[in-house]
Amino acid sequence: MLKRCFSIILSARILTFPIFAFAESADSLPNQPSQWAQADIRQAISLNLVPQDMQNNYKENITRSDFCRLAIALLEASSGKSIGDLLNEKSIAINKAAFTDTRNEDILYANALGIVNGIGNGLFKPNGGITRSEAAAMLMRTSGLLSGNSNSLPHLYEDSQQIPSWAREAVYAAYDCGLMRGNNVNEFEPLIELNRETAIVAALRIYRIESKELTAEPFLYLMGKESEDGTVSWGYVDKTSKFIIDPVYSYASDWNGKYGIVSSSGSSGYDLIDINGNVVFSFHSQYSKPFFVGNMICSNDLDKANRELRSIPDGKILWSLYSIISPMFNGASRVLYSGSRDIYFSDWNGKVLFKSGGTSGLFYNKKCIALDGGGAGLSVRDKSGKNVSGVFYFKHYKDNVEMAAAFGDKVVVSNAEETKYGVMQIPDTVVVPTDCHEIELLPSGQILCKKNKDGAWSLLNEKGKEIYSLPSYFEFESRIKKPNFPHDYAFDKGLIFDGIGHYVFRSAPDELTVIDTGGKEVGHVKGLDCSSAFNFVNGLIKIETVNGVKYYSVNGAAVIG
Repeated sequence: MLKRCFSIILSARILTFPIFAFAESADSLPNQPSQWAQADIRQAISLNLVPQDMQNNYKENITRSDFCRLAIALLEASSGKSIGDLLNEKSIAINKAAFTDTRNEDILYANALGIVNGIGNGLFKPNGGITRSEAAAMLMRTSGLLSGNSNSLPHLYEDSQQIPSWAREAVYAAYDCGLMRGNNVNEFEPLIELNRETAIVAALRIYRIESKELTAEPFLYLMGKESEDGTVSWGYVDKTSKFIIDPVYSYASDWNGKYGIVSSSGSSGYDLIDINGNVVFSFHSQYSKPFFVGNMICSNDLDKANRELRSIPDGKILWSLYSIISPMFNGASRVLYSGSRDIYFSDWNGKVLFKSGGTSGLFYNKKCIALDGGGAGLSVRDKSGKNVSGVFYFKHYKDNVEMAAAFGDKVVVSNAEETKYGVMQIPDTVVVPTDCHEIELLPSGQILCKKNKDGAWSLLNEKGKEIYSLPSYFEFESRIKKPNFPHDYAFDKGLIFDGIGHYVFRSAPDELTVIDTGGKEVGHVKGLDCSSAFNFVNGLIKIETVNGVKYYSVNGAAVIG
């Protein structure tokens, strides 16, 4: 049976909290912690993790100075030693001249231990705030001083693109050990500043892991693994990268970060299970395999043309849909087509935001593009359905334009006379002139472009500047002989985005290349069969061959299989 990430060891003693009492309506009082944090903050105070003058204003953003004080208190409480003794043990001396805007000892201690750095030019900005990305990095550095951190597998948040590349490993590690998990729509909110109560609760969790009250088990990354005969086995991966097959199930989806969809009978009966292997609810999907849609499951038990969306974790049917469901992106948006062919916009949890009679629509930056009537008119609406821009037309093209596709705040436009394509950005900015043979809008907000029919594809950034040229042609090596398979290959729109900040594509018959959204090559996977299928799953490259499935990190290292 599958393990959980943490097993709680209950203490034999009863903890009492004489420090203070919270009011019953603490959520409405600015000086008191939110209800979800009350018990943890009581315990943190009882363990001397929270300096006395920080035992208030819990919902305010924590300052960089107070974070350092919290980190030092955690190190002293966890080790049972003074910070001076800890520094002496490591033969570390503080640099009193490290910053010109502070002489606070806790800041200097944290800086000497590598927990925090300045902002440049000799400044620390002690009264400044800390983003959640910065907090994840600082928390994992603090934890690393107590016990070594192992590498963590990715977690695909809906706002993963906003997480700075330098903070990603720390964010994944913080997710693994339960320090920071994000909100209920799977957003990490990396640019929002951390508040005091969240920082205190995270410090307590580190303390409990170090004191063995919470035992960090090997992280489990649950996945399906398909054999040559098409049978899918359910399994999980631990931190040794070993794929462990659980023979209980005959089918499993890829793990979505919190749940998996499994079948033990191989028929139309499925279960949603949690990380412990417990069944959350059961359902049927007769005509197609179910899959995750935000915080929902899409199944098919009505007829071949209709689908159902069930909410997680209660299994309630929210929608019965007509065939097409578009991808979800930007955190809380989805386009749902009903039997009446109207477009319904839904959030991550299936709540209907508004209905549109337009021909297409997608959210971007809390707003929505809705193409009305198939012509050049375009309206932008907010999540309540209110029209925030009015219907407008691209003045640059006047009436001689057709909108071929829309994604984010960009629209592919076509010059009807010459059948050439370009990209416009709302409200009326030319990103790519209409002189291209083909154009694809990517989920990253970037653009894939081919200037002429026989030319190479180029990756353009959000402003239309070329940042990478895809291979136009390569020959198959002589050792590869596949019947009815071409002896040459040209890249053809096979650029797959991981939702975080990387693309993967076939760069040679037996090789994949990974690039980041800046156009930099970050990894290669070599030695593949020329017919191998590949895709991204939860930030890992999943490669399917006749010999089974393997998973690779974006730097090309095999992590599973």
